[in-house]
Amino acid sequence: MATLKYTIAITSDDAFPQAVSFSRTSTLDIDGDSSAIGEREVGTSAESLLPTTDAGTVAIESRALIYIKNDGSSTDPNLVVLVTDGDESGTVDMITIKGGEQSLFPYQHEDGSAFDIKIKSNTGTAYYSYAFCELT
Repeated sequence: MATLKYTIAITSDDAFPQAVSFSRTSTLDIDGDSSAIGEREVGTSAESLLPTTDAGTVAIESRALIYIKNDGSSTDPNLVVLVTDGDESGTVDMITIKGGEQSLFPYQHEDGSAFDIKIKSNTGTAYYSYAFCELT
């Protein structure tokens, strides 16, 4: 069993009517069998965001913490994370990550399908860094 410790801190003197500063640190238990880190490129066709096994099934079997960073500059393409329903009859854009931005979010994988969460570029080719950790 591995653990992952992460901290999110937000500090601003001018984004809100009053100065804000808060920080949250959490420690999560990680299933060491299903974690990955790396870099990828993606075009305008949506592809699976979740890592898959050699057999083509999703390596994450339940809950995961997913980190994505758009490696581009502010003038490069946006990344779009979208969710596909179980029978792939429809999708909804869930997150847009502009160049240089990043996202960290928990994800509940339900049915072992590789089609329920995908990523694409809004125009052209986008490059991104990622990390996936399956939670116990």
